[in-house]
Amino acid sequence: GISKEYVENWFLACCRNNPFMRAWRDVYVAGWEHASSRHDYKDGPLFKNIDLSHISIEEHRTWLTMHICFKKLIDEDAELRRFWAEDMVLLRADDGAMRWMADLDLDMHEDSALRWVYSTDAAWADEQITSAPMLKFVGSAA
Repeated sequence: GISKEYVENWFLACCRNNPFMRAWRDVYVAGWEHASSRHDYKDGPLFKNIDLSHISIEEHRTWLTMHICFKKLIDEDAELRRFWAEDMVLLRADDGAMRWMADLDLDMHEDSALRWVYSTDAAWADEQITSAPMLKFVGSAA
């Protein structure tokens, strides 16, 4: 679905001293004060009341630490939520960098290989090139 409450953090750009990025970094660093590894990071007191239901796979909560920090910021700080929603340029990953996955069954790993390596679909390839300045390959589908 369409939501500004989830972030792909593999590519971000901002001006120096961006208030949202500074706050995000500060929360991330503070989270490590009560964690010994990524496995217990989300269980620290800093994140006690943060709703992580948008990260539907429990295992992902152990490695999406920056996403947990992001959710804390927009849940608890009204000014940072406003800044995120109104003052930042937000791009949907599924309209660009991750669009290539739109019609693939990612549980069928061979679908990606078949599309990229063993088929010729010039129209599809042209669409990917014109719709995204970059592509992101994820997990075992990459």
